[in-house]
Amino acid sequence: MSMAPGGVAEMAVTAMSVHVDLSVVTSFHLFRILFILFFLSPIIKWLAGRNHGKQEQGQS
Repeated sequence: MSMAPGGVAEMAVTAMSVHVDLSVVTSFHLFRILFILFFLSPIIKWLAGRNHGKQEQGQS
């Protein structure tokens, strides 16, 4: 339940309706959001810039 895609509010309502620990589900979703924003996004930008630089060197 805690790793299912969807918004935090929707997953919280679903967790309450199926009697799952709401704090665990919300914590996992918050971790996923923060991980994507602060770690994955800069890594993807760095890799894209690195790959773009290699393509420009190959065209010279």
